[in-house]
Amino acid sequence: YRAGDAPKTIHWKASARQQRLVVKENAAADMTLHSIYVDPSRYIWQDEDSFEKMCSLAASLAEDFFLSGQLDACMVQGRLVQKVKRLADLDTFLDELARLEIEDSPSQNELGGFNNRVVFKPTSIGKVGAFINGIEIAQA
Repeated sequence: YRAGDAPKTIHWKASARQQRLVVKENAAADMTLHSIYVDPSRYIWQDEDSFEKMCSLAASLAEDFFLSGQLDACMVQGRLVQKVKRLADLDTFLDELARLEIEDSPSQNELGGFNNRVVFKPTSIGKVGAFINGIEIAQA
C-alpha cells in the first residue's frame, strides 16, 4: 500500500492476515497498449525488398503485441483504423498487409491520438526499423 491508493483496491482479507495494508494490483491496468501504423508510400519504400521486410516486421509485431494483450489498433495510411479486440480483427489486418503494395500517392500526416504508435522506416541498406517515439524497438 502507498499513500494515495484507492481504498477499494485494498485486499482486506490479505491485509488482516499480514497485519499491514495490501493492495490488489490489476496487471491489465498497468499494461501499455501499442498501435501499429504502416505507411506504404513510395517516397519511404523505394525498393520492394525493404517494403516486404517492413510488412513482415509489422505482421510479427502485431502478432506479438496481440498475444501479450498489448495491441490496441492497426492502421495502413489512408485506410480506416482497425481496433484489435479479437483474433478476427488481427487476421483482417494481416490479410491487408499480405495484399499491400507500394503506393505512389504522397503520404499524409501520421495518425494522431494513439499512444505508443509503432512506425516503420528504412534504417540502412536492406534494413527496416520499427520505432516508438523515435526509439528503435525492432529491426529486420
